[in-house]
Amino acid sequence: TTQTMADDSARPAALPLHGCSPALLEDSSKGEEFIMGIDEAGRGPTLGPMVYGSAFCAVKDEVRLRAMGFADSKALSEARRDELWSQLQEAGFIGWGIRVLH
Repeated sequence: TTQTMADDSARPAALPLHGCSPALLEDSSKGEEFIMGIDEAGRGPTLGPMVYGSAFCAVKDEVRLRAMGFADSKALSEARRDELWSQLQEAGFIGWGIRVLH
């Protein structure tokens, strides 16, 4: 049998989700398509923790995301990254999560 996201037994343990309404995830069961970005920073267990971040939004909101100015973090100044971090937390249509592995 095929398991779907609507089947809770198929879901791995959830990580905390931030920045969006739980209703955003309900859209996935209605056929809504999403885009996701994932990045990491750190040098691994021998030199310190690894930090992973992810963000996602509905494909229909990609224009809104681009209009905010998101780009490769290495191409942005620290001040601009800080501005975008504040905007990401308040946007309401972007879900995000952070995980630190020691």
